[in-house]
Amino acid sequence: MASSFYEVLGVSQFASDVDIKKAFKTLAKKYHPDKNPGVKFYEEHFKKINEAYQTLSNSQARKAYDLRMYYGPNTPPPSQQYRQSTNQQRNTSHQKTTQTKYRKPNTNRSEASQKKLNTYYVYIGIGAFVFILGCAWFYNFMNEYASKEYFVEGLKEEQKGNDAEAMGYFFASLEKDLDNPKVNEKVGDVYTKLAQNNSLEIFYFDLELQKKDIDVSQYEESINMYKNMRGIDSLAAMYYKRAFENCKFDEDKRRIGLKLIRTDLKIGNYAEALVNVTNMLTYPDTKRDDSLLYYQADIHFQMKNYTEARTLYTRFVRYHSNSAEALIKIALCHYNEKNEDFALGQLNKVIEKFPNKGEAYYFKGEIARRSSDSALSCELFYKADSLEILAAKSAIYKYCEN
Repeated sequence: MASSFYEVLGVSQFASDVDIKKAFKTLAKKYHPDKNPGVKFYEEHFKKINEAYQTLSNSQARKAYDLRMYYGPNTPPPSQQYRQSTNQQRNTSHQKTTQTKYRKPNTNRSEASQKKLNTYYVYIGIGAFVFILGCAWFYNFMNEYASKEYFVEGLKEEQKGNDAEAMGYFFASLEKDLDNPKVNEKVGDVYTKLAQNNSLEIFYFDLELQKKDIDVSQYEESINMYKNMRGIDSLAAMYYKRAFENCKFDEDKRRIGLKLIRTDLKIGNYAEALVNVTNMLTYPDTKRDDSLLYYQADIHFQMKNYTEARTLYTRFVRYHSNSAEALIKIALCHYNEKNEDFALGQLNKVIEKFPNKGEAYYFKGEIARRSSDSALSCELFYKADSLEILAAKSAIYKYCEN
């Protein structure tokens, strides 16, 4: 009869896990009780085979089994014997140490050498700090340099009329320096240029929305036109605002601030535009900038404060008597205040002084149309159309062509 698990499986004591598993499978097929039913020898022998495999296939169980084979069931393994002897030596050494007086380790380092070593540590710390600052400075310097290079290339493309290519360079510049005020202002300028096409005509066309008797189709058309334009202008406003916030000089703030106010006015942020006008008046020399007075009037006009708007337009005209736009808007304020006679008189003055100002003919035509004088209104619409007023084309199509 086999005296060890290795002999049961028929393998060497140095057999690998693969050999043990292979031997087990072979013996299991041969001595499995199902193949030899009713024979007690096969049942008992299969149990031994299974017990041997379960022990030898587990690495921890196999080590414990090997120790018991070598040292017997009551003999501690070598590792335990080693620990016992080591503990005895440690206890003996501890007793000897406690019997002798403790002595402080003798260091050969003098006080002067320690101070010198501490100085080295300080120099090393300062050097590491300076190195980190230098790396940060160099990183920022390279980003600023790359941003300037992209910006210059964008300006070249813009001068050639390639706005799309220019915007690509400007955006690449912003990736390197997001808060650069010059680049942000230029991006805002390009977006404003894209939205500028027919913006004046669309502005006058939108004024008709303030009339109560406007027809639905014209209202929807004007709304759609304004949505497209204001979507671009809102992007311009975002970049102008970032440029304004990062400006350092008052002169730049005045210039960019005026652009931001004008853009806010175009996209309908009237309250914010009015706040920006108030803030702009705090900068030196800004109070003498008449454009702020004009923008204030436009804001109040869009907010339907016609009396306040008319007062501001009138003040502006005192300094700029040749401003046809301001004179026309004074007439529109009168019209929206139900003073049609004053409005017509003002428009006649504009036509007399500026015979090629098509907006004046267009609004005279609108007043005549609302007075049911279709012949005169169409005549005025055709005149405005000849002066390239976009709103006049729509009016002719709707009211003057059979």
